Amino acid sequence: MNRTVTGLATYPGRPHSLHLRDLPAPEAGFGEVVVRPRRVGICGTDREIIEATFGQAPAGEDDLVLGHEVLGIVESVGDGVTTISPGDLVGSTVRRPDGCPACRAGQPDMCLWLNYSERGILRAHGFMAERFVERVEHLVPIPTSLEPVGVFLEPLSVVEKAYRQAVLIQRRITSWRPAASIVLGAGPIGLLQTLLLREQGAEVWTLARSAPPNPASRIVEAAGAHYISTRETSLGELAPSLPNIDLIIEATGVSDVIAESMAALG
Repeated sequence: MNRTVTGLATYPGRPHSLHLRDLPAPEAGFGEVVVRPRRVGICGTDREIIEATFGQAPAGEDDLVLGHEVLGIVESVGDGVTTISPGDLVGSTVRRPDGCPACRAGQPDMCLWLNYSERGILRAHGFMAERFVERVEHLVPIPTSLEPVGVFLEPLSVVEKAYRQAVLIQRRITSWRPAASIVLGAGPIGLLQTLLLREQGAEVWTLARSAPPNPASRIVEAAGAHYISTRETSLGELAPSLPNIDLIIEATGVSDVIAESMAALG
């Protein structure tokens, strides 16, 4: 049996320093699981790490194995693991808590001390390797029927959090639910947010630069939402024709868009 596995890594702080590196072959200890990745997503965070604007290697190491969006198959489980079996499909959470009050309460995404690690991003190797080991509590079982899209677990958690936080904030208003929403951007996050809002019954206008028809517009329209090209109709031009807008989700990463969109909020 090979004593090493290969991973794709970069040297944080050194632009475009992608390289292959050997890692010790993982073995499952108590409460741990060995996973063989089948798909690993790549997003803007990975690009920032590769371009050396973000990212940090684990303590005592010079490089960082990339990959924080993963769908894999369980190869082996350690003692004490009863909820996952070899052959199961799994995804993984990314952040590892630092023990702050929010982390201890099960909300590491609201970490107060900011000493957390994130696999493939900050102070912990990621999933872009032949195999990796993970504690069972950080793994999420994926039904085999969702295998083609299971790698979207991590970005889907991002849009679910945005919606959940909006609902929590609006609980001061009895039974608030967004009947009409705008999503700015039709990349993966914008599309996932559009789908989630449609699943919640909201009417959705998804705005992006590219003129339709295009792959994103087809997904938006198939979900029953409205795709608007901002090159054809700006948000300011569109807003007067819309009903009261309950929720606007910004998924472009362009800060100027935020100020413009506030004027369209009901």
